[in-house]
Amino acid sequence: MDYQPIDDVIEIIIDRRGITATKLGGKWRDKGIPVISANNIRNGQFIEMDSLKYVEKELYHKWMPLKLRKGDVLLVSEGATFGELLYLQNDLDAALGQRLFALRCTDIYNKRFLYYYLKSKVGQHELYSRTTGTSVPGIRQSELRKIRVPKVDIREQDRVAETLGAIDDKILLNKEINDIFVEISQTIFKHWFVDFEFPDEEGKPYKSSGGEMIESELGKIPKGWVTISNISELCEKINYGYTKSASTEKVGLKFLRVTDINKGDWINWNDVPYCEIEDDDKRKYILEKGDIIVARMADPGKVAIFESEIPAVFASYLIRIRLRNPKFAYYLYYLMKSAYYQDFILGAASGSVQKNLNAKGLTSGLPIALPNEELADKFNAVIGNLRSKIDCNVSESEILARICDSLLPRLMSGKITVSVPKEMVKTR
Repeated sequence: MDYQPIDDVIEIIIDRRGITATKLGGKWRDKGIPVISANNIRNGQFIEMDSLKYVEKELYHKWMPLKLRKGDVLLVSEGATFGELLYLQNDLDAALGQRLFALRCTDIYNKRFLYYYLKSKVGQHELYSRTTGTSVPGIRQSELRKIRVPKVDIREQDRVAETLGAIDDKILLNKEINDIFVEISQTIFKHWFVDFEFPDEEGKPYKSSGGEMIESELGKIPKGWVTISNISELCEKINYGYTKSASTEKVGLKFLRVTDINKGDWINWNDVPYCEIEDDDKRKYILEKGDIIVARMADPGKVAIFESEIPAVFASYLIRIRLRNPKFAYYLYYLMKSAYYQDFILGAASGSVQKNLNAKGLTSGLPIALPNEELADKFNAVIGNLRSKIDCNVSESEILARICDSLLPRLMSGKITVSVPKEMVKTR
């Protein structure tokens, strides 16, 4: 295969890495135009969008003389996630922040083909071969321009981009559907357990249909509910996780870490590493369905629920909560995701260098209202159905990602030919 410098096919490299709101004479805002950094890009997707900083529109126009457009390829230029990439499916009103380049192709080269090439082992080798720095890799724009890219007929580029793009588009669609399911689940929780509008015996909203309310230390709650002083009163077991180094080798059990639960509202088990563990420790740290896992460091208060059949244990920066009555697992999970609990965690977190929590801080000092078992069963039926659909989409996406990874080197080398029905391919 013949190669050419990437500079031959690049129209422009957008590089705003030295820019900050302060340097432009402005300030960070709580809302406005988002500023994307390297921390927001992982596995070809945007992540941790709730951590974004913002600037006002006037400052954005000073920051970005060139707007990010559909087809731009974002590249993490340095740091622990150097080489991560994202292909923009649409024009984007956002500022390009720290440790990012945006690559814009000319019309003679398929934009998405460039993205897949840079993701491939050959493309990643090209990137890493031109890095500077020993402990923290990084690449200068001058070196980036020297990277070699395949000199391939545009029709072949289109074929590769369409084949792999159709798979990635389905993965993205699954994520968008899951985001909707998550939002629906949280809305149902609030409607039932904050607004007290759960369906009564006639299927009508309880409170607004005249359902009886009783006084409690938390104010009025539905008749049949109780209040408890601490979450710990519900718990059979509360314990810290296992101390061990994670491994990408498929040895032992899956090893759930903080980084595996703080990316979204479900766990991508394909990304979770492994660890070796003795039988005695396995019995102590093995996760069971309905276990709630909470981060005590790095991202204190971030919560997940174990819903899988995959044999897994959990790491030391996590705390596992196992309930005496598993019927309340989904209720407690969504309660711990709510503003009521998260605001409590903000006050309970401690540590001058890094915020951290202990088991007592996570489960004590916060009174909660508890519904009856019958209502918990109804909630489990509704939420369980939504969570099952989320799990199916996650599993399908993991399979598709493996297919994409296996096809990528063979398509790039021209060893296989795959056609994609036109109706599956978006206009690019």
